[in-house]
Amino acid sequence: MGTSRREPNDGRIRRDRNSGGWYFGTKFRGREVYSDRIIARLPDLDGHTAIDLRRALRADVRAGIENSGLLISADDDAYYDDEECSQEPVSFGLNGDALSIFFEFTTNTWMAPDRHSDEAAPFRRRDELEDGGEYYDEDAAVAHVLSGVLKTFMMRNGLELCLIELHPQYAYPPWRWRAAATVQVRGKSITDCVALAKDAIALAEAFGQNGNLNRQIAADLVRAGHVSSLLGQPEGHWLEVKRQHFELPGPVGTIRLAEAVAKFANSELGGLIVIGLAAKKIPGGEVIHRHCPVPIDGKTVKRYRQALEFRLYPPPDRLTIEPIGDPGNLGVILIDIPPQPEELKPFLVHGAIVNGAVEGAFISIVRRRGESSIPTTASMIHSTLAAGRALLRRGELRGQNEDFGN
Repeated sequence: MGTSRREPNDGRIRRDRNSGGWYFGTKFRGREVYSDRIIARLPDLDGHTAIDLRRALRADVRAGIENSGLLISADDDAYYDDEECSQEPVSFGLNGDALSIFFEFTTNTWMAPDRHSDEAAPFRRRDELEDGGEYYDEDAAVAHVLSGVLKTFMMRNGLELCLIELHPQYAYPPWRWRAAATVQVRGKSITDCVALAKDAIALAEAFGQNGNLNRQIAADLVRAGHVSSLLGQPEGHWLEVKRQHFELPGPVGTIRLAEAVAKFANSELGGLIVIGLAAKKIPGGEVIHRHCPVPIDGKTVKRYRQALEFRLYPPPDRLTIEPIGDPGNLGVILIDIPPQPEELKPFLVHGAIVNGAVEGAFISIVRRRGESSIPTTASMIHSTLAAGRALLRRGELRGQNEDFGN
């Protein structure tokens, strides 16, 4: 069983000179299984900083341990056995002198670009075994695709991705990947780093389902508590974020909320609205750059539903409003608008904001284009109404013919 002993707590991670094990405050973890790595449990890491961990790893190196590292057990203390523990897919070590975090994830889709495409060009290599021939390094091409998914998220969170490689023992699906990133340690706890790595795993595995981050996958990430995995993603055709609640039940807030939902309801793809994330402008659009949780209470969903019932017609099909977080605390609001049946469109907003003033008698129809909204033109409204009337007319005629047996 894992070695455990107690000493006075100095609040830091430190190396025991005699055994080479580590103290996490008062909790001791030894080196019975691995001479170069420590196995600890997640609760051992509470209250300890990334700077503490880097210091302990460097102390190991000075003591002659070349590949010092920290593995994390997922087992409870009652069942903890460092010889047969269930390990988290996250571990720590050093890359040179920098703290690095290592993690593994699985993908079900092989996301290599077509070998003749421009995207594949950097990965077509000269084949030394065949005169003038070339081969396509698909492993490197897929790693590049996955790197593109993760790099922006990591950069926003003080991590720098330095490795993605296919695990050599996984030549067939599902594919297992190994990744590593260096950590900007200042201001981070070890548990912060573990949470970021798990967000990165969730993002990579969600993308790895089919090679795309879409509305359903993003919604599942938020529901699973990985809202931070959306940092670095662009707002676009199906995703919009708000840093704070709509001002409900005021008229401006209810109209703004109804317009935001109507944009996606009138589009082909549907969409997500996440309240509790902030975006910033960049050349070519806006990207999500900060998680700013909002207050959630037992009446939050009711206020949002009442506002939509009052301002939006018809009610969107299968729309959900979900508080993600603890009631009475902070979290995010997820509004999921699935693609709507064409026969329900257009969705109308009762009221409009004109020159900063509320015009309650106005009716507005808005759609989503990229990260912005566009109004529906008079000609488009007329075409929709005319098509609907024609369908009704044909339907009535068919019904009459059927009734009379013609």
